[in-house]
Amino acid sequence: MALPLRSSIYFTAVFLMAILAGLLTLGIRQYQLLKNYETVISQSEKMIFHFSIIREEITDSLLEGRFSNLSGINKEFEDINTKLSQILANKHVPDEYKLSFINQEVDLPGIIIQFRGIDKERIDTNKLRMLNREVRVLGDRLMMFDRVIVNHAKRKLIGFQNIVIGALAIVLFILVNVLVVFHRQVAVPLLFLGRQVKEVAQGIRASISLGKKSGEVSELAESFSNLLISKDQSSEGLAKHNRTHLAVESVAYSIVHAKSKENLFQDICKSLLVNDDYYLAWIGLPDMEHKKIRPVAVNGTNTMSSRECEEYMDILLNSAEERGGIYNSAMQALLKGEPVIQSDVLSGVPKGLRKNIPFEGSNLSCASFPLIWNKVIYGVLCIYATSRDCFEDTEMDLLTVMTTELGLAIYNYDVLAQLRQKKVLNKQIVSAVKAVLISISSSGKILSLNSEAEKIIGRKEQEIVGGSFLDFFVPLGEDPQTYKDKGIEALNSYMLDDIREMVVPQKDGSQRILRCQLTNCLVQQDDEQEVLCIGQDVTEQKRAVEDLSRNLDAERGRKIETFRASHLAALGELTTGVAHVINNSSNGIINYAQVLEDEAKDSAWSQGQIELLEKIIKEGERVADIVQKLLSYGREMEGLKETVKIGDVVSDANMLVKEHFKNDGIITTLHSMEGLPPVTVNVAKMRQVFIHLLNNARRALNLKYKGKDDNKRLEIKGEMAAKNGKNLMRISLTDWGVGIDPGNMSKIFDPSFSTKPPDETAGMGLAISKDLVEDHGGFLHVESELGDHTTVAIELPVN
Repeated sequence: MALPLRSSIYFTAVFLMAILAGLLTLGIRQYQLLKNYETVISQSEKMIFHFSIIREEITDSLLEGRFSNLSGINKEFEDINTKLSQILANKHVPDEYKLSFINQEVDLPGIIIQFRGIDKERIDTNKLRMLNREVRVLGDRLMMFDRVIVNHAKRKLIGFQNIVIGALAIVLFILVNVLVVFHRQVAVPLLFLGRQVKEVAQGIRASISLGKKSGEVSELAESFSNLLISKDQSSEGLAKHNRTHLAVESVAYSIVHAKSKENLFQDICKSLLVNDDYYLAWIGLPDMEHKKIRPVAVNGTNTMSSRECEEYMDILLNSAEERGGIYNSAMQALLKGEPVIQSDVLSGVPKGLRKNIPFEGSNLSCASFPLIWNKVIYGVLCIYATSRDCFEDTEMDLLTVMTTELGLAIYNYDVLAQLRQKKVLNKQIVSAVKAVLISISSSGKILSLNSEAEKIIGRKEQEIVGGSFLDFFVPLGEDPQTYKDKGIEALNSYMLDDIREMVVPQKDGSQRILRCQLTNCLVQQDDEQEVLCIGQDVTEQKRAVEDLSRNLDAERGRKIETFRASHLAALGELTTGVAHVINNSSNGIINYAQVLEDEAKDSAWSQGQIELLEKIIKEGERVADIVQKLLSYGREMEGLKETVKIGDVVSDANMLVKEHFKNDGIITTLHSMEGLPPVTVNVAKMRQVFIHLLNNARRALNLKYKGKDDNKRLEIKGEMAAKNGKNLMRISLTDWGVGIDPGNMSKIFDPSFSTKPPDETAGMGLAISKDLVEDHGGFLHVESELGDHTTVAIELPVN
């Protein structure tokens, strides 16, 4: 039974490591033996070398008769004896060699003693010869002992070396066998496996197999084979998913770019066939009344013409109807409201008809999807495929989402169609009622307009389209430049569905009025929200209303003027009577005072008393003068014109209001008008004009200054002027009062307009004054700055 590959590798590795450890141990042992024997041999050789030197010295001493030197050699022999004892004590020298050497006739201590006993005076020749012989014998024995030790070391080392060599041979043999087994069991199958993998990569082989081989390599090959199968399956599944995804993307592109619903259906069927797994696709609309489906678009593979596609679709539909409703997947999808898959669609098709179908003989499947949005079914999409694993769950999920988007697209087309119909109807209605219709983008750009809009703007459509709405329309009552400076924010500030009146400037400088309403349109253009401006030209209506208002104001003014005239007439009669009484009384007072003055001059009256009488006479004359002017002012003003100095008329009017001005603290500066030429006027009417203007100035100053103030002043001056080649006399009255609001400047000559509180009598001073001045061929102008001053200028023609 073969061990597993991993166990075999582990076992082999452990075995080789054990052998290598043994070899290492043998090597270390051999090294130690070598070192030990080298030490013993070195000691022996040194001892022999030392002994050789001593022996040579002994020989020389004996031959030369230097016996005195022999007595000193005993110390050298003691050293040799010590070295010999160390060698014999070494454990690496076998005991049998030690005993053999000791048992020999070698008496080294005796030799040492003999050398010590040599007498220098008496030399025994026999003893010397015997000593010399023993020294030679000792040398031979030492040489022999050295040879024995060396030979023993050689034998030991060579024997141990043979053991090491044998062990190496055994290890090499085992290693070779292991490699052979590894080669047969692992290397060869791996090489074979690698070659098969390369062939699979090149497409020569379809799978990997080691035949009858077993073990881990075979399992590895099987794993590789399974991986290749899984890879092929994954690649095929991924490719299939990519084909489906590509078809869905193509459908999405068609949904976005289709120009009509009919084109959308054709493009959808064509886009689905981007997936090579699909052979035929068609879309039908439901006819629930007859429980049928009406095909509106069909497309097939490139090998089929449009006519063939329609024929094949008819064959499939007729076959499904003949087999019954459960085999009609399209109708089932409509009834259930969910996708339906039908396999083996061709099983119910007669064999005679199958011959004409290009995918005859294949397992044709059909997937039908209802086109639904907001629970409303708009149609059905049917897709035919022949792949064995077609219409799997992931594919169905993608297609279901796609058909949902298609349902939304159909819904949008229907809504747009309804909106277009409503838009056409609205245009017809707008045209019938002659309404202005302008389409505006959210950025304020004019997109389109009708003929009524062209009329009110006074330009052709090509001059208007693309321009800004702000350039042609300004809200009534707003400054045009301020409105344009605000930009689109100005347009956005107006609430939608609020009715507004817009001023439409014309080329000739005139203006027309558009009453309009802005409302959002459901249709977007160029990704911008479209706003509709619907309105009517109310210029003539506004003019008619203004004319009527002016006529009513004029009528009201005439009534007020008539009432005031009658009131003034009655007041004039009453004033005339009172004035006559005052005049008579003043004349009596003057006469009596004059008599008293005459008597006082003749009598012994004091000067102070006489001055009092003179003052009485003077004041009486002043009263008489005022009464006389009042009588003149109260007379009928339809009299003839007189040539007078305008300064006298101004002075008379100022005299009548002088007391009021004095009481109010108003400082009046009346410049001299002596240099002005005379004018021909109705004195009473012109005096009335100046009284009106003086009263207006007094009221303006009193509104600004409640009491006396140095700035509470009125300035009256006259000067000559020229206008349109004519000489004019200009009398201007400037007060530094409250001024006139710029918004009221256009109304100041309106008889019905007044800034006085309701509890004060509304006057018509400026309106009457303007009419009276114009009756004299003159002009009345008003210039004012709110909070600073007001200047009223009267221009009269001179003689």
